[in-house]
Amino acid sequence: MVVYTAITFSPVQGFIEKSRKLRDLYGASLILSYLSKKIVDSAEDNQCKIISPGLPKLAKGMPNRILIKGDFPQELVKETLVNSWKKVLWECKAWIESHVSDVVYTWDRDWEMWATHTWEFFWG
Repeated sequence: MVVYTAITFSPVQGFIEKSRKLRDLYGASLILSYLSKKIVDSAEDNQCKIISPGLPKLAKGMPNRILIKGDFPQELVKETLVNSWKKVLWECKAWIESHVSDVVYTWDRDWEMWATHTWEFFWG
């Protein structure tokens, strides 16, 4: 029996529509592609074959709909997405705090909530 796994995550449109300038749109697209690429890499590490996207080695422009030949467990997909997103967030937070130092930050809880409650993922 051949097993296929289909994965997507959202809110992609909501994430992109917050872009107010071209550079925001470009940055949002890069982040979304990065998250998809991390899921694809994790699937390949689990000996799964990527069916779609057709060129899984390209990081830019990677879609958030991924079809895999093989059993890629739901919890591993979720863990990969959340951990990859947290890596992006913590880098951004650290950069802001190190470059804008004349402010007292009381936002750790907000960042933690953003880290754990931004994305929904769908697996089947």
